[in-house]
Formats: sequence, structure tokens, C-alpha cells
Amino acid sequence: MITTGSAQFPLLITIVSGLHLLLVFSLDACATHTDVIFYKHPQRGCFTDAFVGPLQDDPVGAGLKECLLQGVERAVEELSRVDGYYARPEIRIHLPPEAETVANKLRSMGQAKRVDELILSLNRAAEGATHEAKSLFVDAVRQMKLSDALGIVHGADDAATRYLRSQTEGALVERFSPAIDASLQQSGAADKWRSFVGVYNRIPGVRRLDTDLTRHVCQRAVAGLFLRVAEEEKAIRSQPARRTSDLLRNVFGRP
Repeated sequence: MITTGSAQFPLLITIVSGLHLLLVFSLDACATHTDVIFYKHPQRGCFTDAFVGPLQDDPVGAGLKECLLQGVERAVEELSRVDGYYARPEIRIHLPPEAETVANKLRSMGQAKRVDELILSLNRAAEGATHEAKSLFVDAVRQMKLSDALGIVHGADDAATRYLRSQTEGALVERFSPAIDASLQQSGAADKWRSFVGVYNRIPGVRRLDTDLTRHVCQRAVAGLFLRVAEEEKAIRSQPARRTSDLLRNVFGRP
């Protein structure tokens, strides 16, 4: 038994220091498998240190997931409709930049209708393929860690969208490619593009146009989708009426 005599203090200090060192090493070892963080719990209202468990076990993570899924659902549903892209000037898909000169020349030659029909068909292709995005977004949300969730909750109005973009953009373009390509064929955009390019390339003295139309439409469709998701996220953060559940009100309704 260790007594409180003055002669025993060095031993006591040594034991306490050893236990502290052991605890530090133990936490460090655990941190290789899970994160130790501090966060303000939405129910207890205090800062708590905790090992990160499954995201769905905590109200912050569950509420954020619901926010993201709601935003994705609305965005994908809207953009998948006819005119989902075409009717919105800020996300309407136009011709590739290198083709704008071509379009202007063709318009001046009385081919404006052909140009307009091509632009419309590009947007129809994107609208027909946007539903492919939903499963990728859902997967990204499900794989979120609590540290990501806390950064998003306390971040900018588009913090969740930026997170989703960092996790899904490359995969979205890859997933979109076959769907966009098939949609370009079905909508007639591929034929219109070939005709468009053929007419231009027959003009004497012009630089031949050889653009990957599928990739261009994929990139613009993905960019438009992220813009729309960001709008939904901002609405949930700023408009109490858009927080349609207790979780959303609890997570985003606090100062």
C-alpha cells in the first residue's frame, strides 16, 4: 500500500506519470482506427469529447445526412424533368467554347435554327441522364465521417455541396459518360452535332473542329447539378420552413 508520507511522494508521482503516459499512448493507438474530437452536442448543449462511432448514432450526423439527402433528392428530381437544364439560364448547357465561333458563323449563314436545335438537344441529353447521379450522392453521404459532418454544419452555406463535390465529381463524370452518350444518341444531339461540325469543316480556310461532345455535356451537367444542390442546401440552412423534421430543426436551427 502506498502511504501519504513524504518519502512516498516520488513513487506516487512516478506511478501517476506512468499512468498518464500509458493513457496518452493508448489514445494515440486508438486514434489510428478512429478519431477523438470535441463537439457541441445538440441535445446536451455542452462540448463533449468522444470517440467517433457510426455517424448515424449521433443527432448531428443523422441531421446532416437528412439535409444532404433531401437536397440531392430535390435537385435530381428537378433537373431530370424536361427543361430541367434548358429552362434555367445559369445551368443551361451551351456549345463548347471552341464551337461558339462556329455557331456564330453558321448563324450568319442562315443556320441559326440548326444551332438552336443542337443546344436544345444537348440539354435534353443531360436531363435524361441526371437520375444516374442519385446513387453516387447517396453513397457519399453514407460514407461521411463525423469530423466531416461537424465541419459542414459549422461551415459556409455550400459546405455540404463542396464536400459532396470533392467526394463524387470524378465518379459522376465517369458514371454520366455512358448515360450521356446514350442520351445524346436518343435525343438526336449526336447526329445534329456531326451535321453541325460537317457543315463548318467544309468552310474553306477554317480550323477543323474536333470536340469530345460527350465529355463536354458530362462536365456541364455535373456542374449544373452541384449548383442546384448548393441552392437546396442554402435553403435548408436559411429557411426554417425547409427543415421538415426534428433532426433538421435541431441541427440547423441553433445559433
